[in-house]
Amino acid sequence: MILSRRLILGIIFSCSLLSSLAGATTRFDGNALMMPYLIVGDALYDVNLVYVENSSPLDFTFGAFSIHIGGTEVPADSALLIGNVLAIPKLQVNTDTYKVKLDFIEGDGVFRLSEFSLLLPSAIASR
Repeated sequence: MILSRRLILGIIFSCSLLSSLAGATTRFDGNALMMPYLIVGDALYDVNLVYVENSSPLDFTFGAFSIHIGGTEVPADSALLIGNVLAIPKLQVNTDTYKVKLDFIEGDGVFRLSEFSLLLPSAIASR
């Protein structure tokens, strides 16, 4: 009886951990860039950036965000903000995956696309 409870609790814990790590990849959905894990200094956030329509180059503004509780496991492919550069190691857009960098343009209050590259399936698998 005790063994079966431990097994069930272990399965529930493993599933919740795997589901949170499976959702680590940033994705573009509708008009939002959804980053479930964004590292800023010692803090970990869940952040959405909203696409600014008709912007050229592509601009994004802050949308909804929340801070993760202390002790949350940080996935290896988390987005990282250092200074004014936002590095996103894996951005899912439909079936393609990209590596992306955005610069924060303080005067305009936007994150502007500065570079991107398509990640090949073999490069994704090796991460």
